[in-house]
Amino acid sequence: MYKLQSYGVLRVEDNSAIPSDPENYDWKAYLLWLADGNTPAPEFTEDELTALQLAKDIEAENAWRLSELQLISRQLEAIEEDEADATPPDLLPGTRKQWLEYRGLVSNWKDGVESFPDIAQRPTRPS
Repeated sequence: MYKLQSYGVLRVEDNSAIPSDPENYDWKAYLLWLADGNTPAPEFTEDELTALQLAKDIEAENAWRLSELQLISRQLEAIEEDEADATPPDLLPGTRKQWLEYRGLVSNWKDGVESFPDIAQRPTRPS
């Protein structure tokens, strides 16, 4: 049995990578196998595709969390500047307490938390 790959096929029985090279002996054997009416397995099963998508979603949410923590840090600084009568242009709505609570929620938004990495379940910024 064979499994489709971007470079050609993978022979499942011995895990051999076979490039789509018309001069390659194993590629010729694969073409004969196809000619006999056989069908290769797809490159990824539905379970593998689901796992790959989940890994991408986790990576994206981890990047979002890091970015958001930087924004929170800057926002807390902006609140301090505002309290010193030097209101910065990047000051966002919300109190210091709300931003501190939000920081806790964002810090804990990671793999292992229920509904992570569902974007719709992300913590929401103070408004």
